[in-house]
Amino acid sequence: MKTKQELHQLVKDLALQGKNVIVDTTLGIFDHDEVFDFWLAMDGIFVLSVLVYCPFTELLEHIICRNYSGQHDQERNIKNILSQFCSLYILARSSNCMIDTLTKQEVVDGLQIARQELSLTKSEDAVEQTISKLAKKYEHAFSLSTHDRVGIASQYCYDLLVNTAQYNADECAKQIVRACVKKITK
Repeated sequence: MKTKQELHQLVKDLALQGKNVIVDTTLGIFDHDEVFDFWLAMDGIFVLSVLVYCPFTELLEHIICRNYSGQHDQERNIKNILSQFCSLYILARSSNCMIDTLTKQEVVDGLQIARQELSLTKSEDAVEQTISKLAKKYEHAFSLSTHDRVGIASQYCYDLLVNTAQYNADECAKQIVRACVKKITK
């Protein structure tokens, strides 16, 4: 496993060799410095940052499907995914920056799914502790203790937002290619 610095250097080296590099990761889910460090490391390199947005309920469906597909390399930790969602998105301050809406009921239902999933491998106390932490995180991040539905926005700025709720995978890929071509020819 490479360190972040080694990964950044590898990406930069490949780009400087004229290769197109796709880094499929979620920057900034653990700390904001991670985003800054990446951009600093990529100084002078063409980078197109893309947010591939998947609505909360669809994301949960994808996780469950992956986790029960029988393909262990495709499984994802539902707690980590729910935490990442809460780190990547914030309460929208205006309709201009709103990507989607999130309801209190969607979060309640999602936490119930997480509870069921986690109960397969963890003790009841550990499950309840995890669910309680996640619930507080969502209430705090999205003001769900005082609102039934909120607008959500990206925590970070991206060159392109691709919304999987609006477009299929092929169309999302075409949007990314068009954005690359457009940014290169500027």
